Amino acid sequence: MSSKSFVVFLLKIVIIFMFILKGNVYSQLIISKKFDFTIKTNYDSTKTIEINQFLNAKLNRIVLVRIKPHCENKFYLNFLNTKADLIKYKRCDYKTIIRGDTIKPDMIEKYTELHDRDYLMVLKSLFIPDSVMSSGVCYEPRHGILFFGAENDFIGFVEICFKCLNYSNLLIPGIQISKEDYNQLKGLYEQYEITLD
Repeated sequence: MSSKSFVVFLLKIVIIFMFILKGNVYSQLIISKKFDFTIKTNYDSTKTIEINQFLNAKLNRIVLVRIKPHCENKFYLNFLNTKADLIKYKRCDYKTIIRGDTIKPDMIEKYTELHDRDYLMVLKSLFIPDSVMSSGVCYEPRHGILFFGAENDFIGFVEICFKCLNYSNLLIPGIQISKEDYNQLKGLYEQYEITLD
């Protein structure tokens, strides 16, 4: 075998090896025996292992929540009359309830236990995006999804702003939400009669 044909042979092997490696990296399966589903994903094997561990070893319950507005009293001076009047008013905004590696449970207005039949839709919406999208600049989260383990222990939280199509994730590997997924999740909140405004 000449040196030129040997180099061509090596290049073919390298190309085949790269193709096989790429196929293994980009066709991982998320398998939940507990919730009886399998989803094909483009995550690398490390992230897929983390997600599988979260779904199979940790996750036991999912709860939809509505977040309370953060309200505070404000004041302004009214100079329309001959004297200045101090006017008091209440301003309410929606802010994140994530604090470090936990949340502020006193800022949750409503808890709604998710039925088992809806677990698959929620998990697919969070872990397997239909398309990649950039999130909005604003962030006024009014909703969230709490995750609990077998001992009823808090294991993760996804905070959602449907207005801005934005989210924050706490302690859960591999969360990605597309515009289609936001729409599905929004429909789920409506189905469970959780206000969206």
